[in-house]
Amino acid sequence: MDSPGLKLSPSTFEEMSQPLALDLIAVFSMMKEDIQKVLQKAEKEEWSAERTIKEITDLI
Repeated sequence: MDSPGLKLSPSTFEEMSQPLALDLIAVFSMMKEDIQKVLQKAEKEEWSAERTIKEITDLI
């Protein structure tokens, strides 16, 4: 029994999901840069592991 709802062809799904994928890549790229900055600051200032984890968690 088919479930009711919108049926998308594979090409339509790909076209619709591509912009979202690009947005996610951009967001994760920015997050990576921010996390790297926190890690550099943590190393420079000799933060505890707990503080480092908290700072990274606050970013997310």
